[in-house]
Amino acid sequence: MKEFFAPVSDWLNALFGYNLSIHGYIAIVLGLIGVFGLYIALMVLIRKSHSSGHDDAVQDYRDPRK
Repeated sequence: MKEFFAPVSDWLNALFGYNLSIHGYIAIVLGLIGVFGLYIALMVLIRKSHSSGHDDAVQDYRDPRK
């Protein structure tokens, strides 16, 4: 497998100018997938909370109109 990953790692290092192994690039990709997955999951939860009406039941004690 080293024969496959070494040229890929060398190509990525030449492309981006970093000196990372293939493990570093895999960690970066997995980190980005995790961050975007968390972002999407939180946006879905916000949408679900808004559409279910749970936010309407909370009263703001600082609101002078109430």
